[in-house]
Amino acid sequence: MKRTPPMDRFVEFTWKGERNRPLDVYRPCSCGTCSATQNGIGYLSFSDGDGWGFTVWLEDEEVFLMLKAALENLKQAR
Repeated sequence: MKRTPPMDRFVEFTWKGERNRPLDVYRPCSCGTCSATQNGIGYLSFSDGDGWGFTVWLEDEEVFLMLKAALENLKQAR
């Protein structure tokens, strides 16, 4: 299945780049690279083997911690 680049309105949500990024929550790097254009305490992100992925920036610490716990529970269940 061939995918087309995302439409302009989805540019900040979907992307093509890094391959095989595990579905997880991440903190912004200390150098400021990943947070240069976005503000937040962290983000939920994933990409497949072709590099198609998504990033959702999180602004609430409680939401970040809830997602982290949920993803850890899923990993343990496997």
